[in-house]
Amino acid sequence: MEDKLYDVIIVGGGCAGMSCAITYKTLNKQGRLLVIDPNKRICEKVAIAGNGRCNIGNLKAPGLDLVKDFWQRLGIEVKANSNGWLYPLSEEGRSVQKQIEEAAQELAIDILTGTAVNDVNILEDDLNGKFQVVADNGKTYQGSKLLIASGGKACPRLGTKGDGYGFARTLGHLVKRTRPVLVPVLVKENIKKMGLSGVRTDGNVKLFCNHQQIFQEDGNIQFLDDSISGIVILNMSRHLILPENVGLDHGFDGYKVEIDLCPSMTKDQLATTINSKLAQGWSVERALTTLVKSKIATWVAEQMCQDKRNKGTHNEDLAQRASKLLKEFTLQVRGTKGWKDAQVSGGGVSLSQLDENMESKIVPGLYFAGEVTDFDGPCGGYNLQNSWYTGILAGRGMADV
Repeated sequence: MEDKLYDVIIVGGGCAGMSCAITYKTLNKQGRLLVIDPNKRICEKVAIAGNGRCNIGNLKAPGLDLVKDFWQRLGIEVKANSNGWLYPLSEEGRSVQKQIEEAAQELAIDILTGTAVNDVNILEDDLNGKFQVVADNGKTYQGSKLLIASGGKACPRLGTKGDGYGFARTLGHLVKRTRPVLVPVLVKENIKKMGLSGVRTDGNVKLFCNHQQIFQEDGNIQFLDDSISGIVILNMSRHLILPENVGLDHGFDGYKVEIDLCPSMTKDQLATTINSKLAQGWSVERALTTLVKSKIATWVAEQMCQDKRNKGTHNEDLAQRASKLLKEFTLQVRGTKGWKDAQVSGGGVSLSQLDENMESKIVPGLYFAGEVTDFDGPCGGYNLQNSWYTGILAGRGMADV
């Protein structure tokens, strides 16, 4: 059986793949285009993003004007929260997914869902199509141009297994070491045994690598049995990078997290406040319960009881030590949780090997977009917007705009 021929084949029907497909077909209505995706419906990650509310983009992310114009042409109205995070007015990811499906149908885009791609080949001597895509339905497809937008490894329940990295390597591209990001961070301490599991509190978080501070951000922190989470921690996880050829067992030994659990006061202000309460005959735990969550107050009091240096000391010294424990709460990093808990993949196809239209500098006619590339941003719509943006760029490049 002969391969079916297309002008463009897109591997992956997420927002990168579909923004490319819609852009290309809008500019080249006669173009023959095929999208192949392993899920039953396209844009499944879009549908569940932001707990279903779909944090679709960010006012500060690159490509905003181009992406907003694309949304407008699809009829997707957006609004921004106080942080610049963009959401559809409907606050429903499924409505965004539906608009993309409708646009694809109107443009007569061929979409093959429930189908995975097993292999990608270059057919140098074939006059009908440069690229051959081998699908798991037993069929092969040929295209003059090819976009790999199959995502990374995060959220594997949506069929993202990192296949695109393998295709990129086979086609001669550098793939930067991949890792889960926007993911809870594992620590060496037993948080459950410390009595802090389940605590949510605001704080200032710093990350150190070999004693050098590499990250700082304010936000809400969630303490789990063996890890820490919350938006600030997810953002911090982007900076936990294993050196090349270093394994997981000791790769994170140089990292530590320092949390200020009472950021509204300086260390001296906090010590003075605690001292004034101790002077009234209050216990350390009672004094701290008025300042931080009760479980944190209990933990600090227990630490001070275990410290023999605190026996018989003056209230002022006790207050200074309690203040230090709260302002410099330290945890040793053991690693991160895995791909199933990650929102995004770090690493990927090196951007240095792609031009401004996301076309390969190594293989003409080959494009990469979205999470398969070496881009990851913080929480707040940066990663989805990068997928929209790079998909649009690829679509324009394919249409020679």
